[in-house]
Amino acid sequence: MNPAILVVDVASANREELKAFLRGKKFDVETVADGESAVKCCQRMQPDLILLYDRLADICGLELCRQLKRIREPVGSDCSA
Repeated sequence: MNPAILVVDVASANREELKAFLRGKKFDVETVADGESAVKCCQRMQPDLILLYDRLADICGLELCRQLKRIREPVGSDCSA
């Protein structure tokens, strides 16, 4: 099983570019556009790494990072804003 990465970004072009690049490096990649979707996806997929845009429409990126870290704390994944 490949390491999993969650990409959170409002710009679809950025999400798709990162997805293509990371999949080419043999990562499993999920992409979402907002904080609510990121929380749901994180609970479902338990990513090894979360790449997060800091200016989301529905939540401050740093606050989302805090929420995601609380969800992921037992596993210890990283969250980068």
